[in-house]
This record gives sequence, structure tokens and C-alpha cells, in this order.
Amino acid sequence: MSLDFAILAADGSPAESIPLSMPLHQKLMTDASELRLTQFLRFQEYYQDVKIAPDELAAISRDVDTLLATSSNSASHIFLTKLNRLISAAVADRKPLQAIAD
Repeated sequence: MSLDFAILAADGSPAESIPLSMPLHQKLMTDASELRLTQFLRFQEYYQDVKIAPDELAAISRDVDTLLATSSNSASHIFLTKLNRLISAAVADRKPLQAIAD
């Protein structure tokens, strides 16, 4: 079971996605809470779907950049780098970013 971050295709299936494990989710949420990254904390519930509209992606991206700059954990760094790429793709395609409890 993972929380999948995705951009959906026209048919509703994930066109691009990256999984987030529960242990890494807990670490990132702890870090985001300590840094008061309110936009990233929208993903706080591991078993809840979240949809981020295209006009909200810049705020999420700033929070991801802050987490990247302060992270010393390699797993966090790898995930956040992939998430940043996914956010950039969503911005370019003017599509929402989805967090899907899978």
C-alpha cells in the first residue's frame, strides 16, 4: 500500500506517478510540520486522496524545495526530486497533481 502522487490521463488512469511509502510519508510529514509547510501538509492523511489544482502547484513546489534544501535523508531527497519533476510536468500540462491512496 502506498500513497501515489500522479498526473492523470484523460481516461482517469495515472499517466505518470510516484509512490510514497508509509515510513517515508511519516518522516516527510514530521519535517513539514516542523518547518510549518502548510501546503505540503495537505498530504498529511496517508489514506486520503488529495487533488491540487494547477494554480496551487507553485505553493506546493515551494514547500518541496524547502524540504529538499533541509533534508539529509537520501530516501527523502530521491522522492522529493521525483515529486518536483512531477509537479513541473503538471504545471507544463496545466493538470492537477493527485495524491491517490492506493
